[in-house]
Amino acid sequence: MQEVKFRLDPEVFGTFVKAVASLIYESRLHLDEDTMRVFTTSPDNVCLVDAMVKHNSQLEERKVVGVNWESLDGYRLDGVFDWKTNIQVTIFDEWMEISPASGEDVIKISLIDPTGIRKEPRKEALARLEKHLTTEVEVHEFSKIIYKHSAFGVVLKVTSSEGVCFFETECEDSIQTNVGRAEGEDATAFYSLEYLKEIANGLDFAEWVKIKYATNKPMIVSAENDDLRVRYVLASRYEVE
Repeated sequence: MQEVKFRLDPEVFGTFVKAVASLIYESRLHLDEDTMRVFTTSPDNVCLVDAMVKHNSQLEERKVVGVNWESLDGYRLDGVFDWKTNIQVTIFDEWMEISPASGEDVIKISLIDPTGIRKEPRKEALARLEKHLTTEVEVHEFSKIIYKHSAFGVVLKVTSSEGVCFFETECEDSIQTNVGRAEGEDATAFYSLEYLKEIANGLDFAEWVKIKYATNKPMIVSAENDDLRVRYVLASRYEVE
């Protein structure tokens, strides 16, 4: 494959990698004319990760590479944020190289054969979920709520009643948080707090997070800004009878 080079803002790229690598071990990386995208599920099929970031390579044709995100172990990604100039991303046959303009402190991510990676889910299936009940909350508030509930249990109960969304954790003294207004029909669903903590960590680049859910259906958690869009689809933990 011909060598591919493009430049990105270091904080944008670091956030993209963090949003993906916390839940995914390996995936295809789709490179289009001005974006790169990951669209895949976690190894246990509990969470779908859809992350897209803009770049400036102006590729003439679409390329797909396989990325071993585990090869990032040992690198301090927060150091990438400290680079003052745009980073250069170079894709070779066997690895992806990330470096500042000076060429120092190079980070290498191993590439693998994309044909050997599990099939990606069908994007059409997500369209049916967009009709879910919707709540919007500030990202820092969402993270604070998730971490608070994680201290009391492993399953988050999400309910909506009379246009208000509530998060609840079952424990000796059940705790409940009023998350805000909810647009749509009343619903009740249960989700993994372990996964929601990882999801919250991948959203700190944005101001607001949009949450969509319905009874016995996956939760969609999404956030975006001018350069980056991240969306997670988290399976329900168990069904409401």
